[in-house]
Amino acid sequence: MKQRLTVLPQYGHETATCTFCPKMCRFTCPVDRVDGSEASSPWGKMTMLRHLQTGQLSLDQGVLATAYRCTGCMACKQACLHGQELPPIFETVRALGAARGIAHPRLYEKDEAMRRWGNPVGQQLSEALAKHVPPSRFLRPAPVLVFFGCTTVKRFPRVLEETVQVLEAAGLDFAVAGPEKLCSGLPSLSYGFPDRFREVALRNIATFRNHARIVSDCPGAVSTFVRKYPELGLPEHCKPEHLTVLLLELLRAGRLSPRVGRVRRAFYHDACHLGRYLGVYNQPRELLERVLGQRAEEFAFSRELGLCSGAGGGLPLTNPQIAAGVAKLPVEEVRARGGDLLVSACPSSRRQFQHADPTLEVVDPVSLLAAAL
Repeated sequence: MKQRLTVLPQYGHETATCTFCPKMCRFTCPVDRVDGSEASSPWGKMTMLRHLQTGQLSLDQGVLATAYRCTGCMACKQACLHGQELPPIFETVRALGAARGIAHPRLYEKDEAMRRWGNPVGQQLSEALAKHVPPSRFLRPAPVLVFFGCTTVKRFPRVLEETVQVLEAAGLDFAVAGPEKLCSGLPSLSYGFPDRFREVALRNIATFRNHARIVSDCPGAVSTFVRKYPELGLPEHCKPEHLTVLLLELLRAGRLSPRVGRVRRAFYHDACHLGRYLGVYNQPRELLERVLGQRAEEFAFSRELGLCSGAGGGLPLTNPQIAAGVAKLPVEEVRARGGDLLVSACPSSRRQFQHADPTLEVVDPVSLLAAAL
């Protein structure tokens, strides 16, 4: 007699399909490539959840640890003949663990920061944003609202100034979100706190209603706005886009005229949320070609098969060594092929790459554009 699925019943088809699959996707999983464990492969993680569903295992910290070994990169979906999306399933398991009080301690710390400050990094975020963005850009009517990711504000404040510089040079009428409570809510969703995500999302939607275009430098934020916000009431007239899409539009319209500088052997990294989630592959490449005067180098695995940076899914918090190992893979390829510049349009990825090799120059496309004006 088949056992009734009492845990995660909505994912019975997915876990059964993965459990009895010949592991066609395991070579694509960045966590499995670094950890080298069956338990870390997509097949291993889903098989563990199948045992959880059928009652052969109970949800404890050991089982929950399996659900943390995922960056949410969606690379496994590229190799899946069934097109299965596994990250949402792992998010559901993390939420069960958080609700039962057995989640990873670092995730509770981040949720408390979200509760108190509206972002996962703390009060100083609003102070940093206000320091690097002109006060006149906040809370003003404008067709375009620029929403900076919390990692950019915390780790890359120079990018704030460069973005404002470029958009002002193009004569764009824009406002900047903030400075208080600046976060898309994606961390809460990834860490297993869906109620906190909803709280953040509804607050942002109330702000977004006053603008026609929502532009962010954070791919994770944009993909969250596109995938999750409409079901919570994001108006149809709000069009979330990544900053590189807007910058290329301005370049094509002749509103920006960059000067080509010295030739750089630059490698372009496809951020997971920008590429696999949003399908934005060509725009950043064309932008870089216009700024560099030549095409950026491609990784051996790029576009739909692009390498993850290890920054997503809370992996740097729950499994820092695995996350560091994932980040080393693209960095080592750049070094091995004689590159001197790694370009990524994802602030979280840039942070991971800088940790992996502090001597390698890692930049955002907007930084190259600002330097060329």
